[in-house]
Amino acid sequence: MQELLALREDKPAASLPGDTVDVWYDRKLYWLTDVPLANKVTFEIPADSNFKAKDA
Repeated sequence: MQELLALREDKPAASLPGDTVDVWYDRKLYWLTDVPLANKVTFEIPADSNFKAKDA
């Protein structure tokens, strides 16, 4: 259910404390072309608010 909500809201699925998150929440495959303006994928990765000093 959480994954469906994340897709609808165009956001990565929330994780539990200590979990990792799949940053590629939308498509898993992108075809790049030789057209300069179309040959890129842009994305943002929000900061991990759960990160503490000395985390591995």
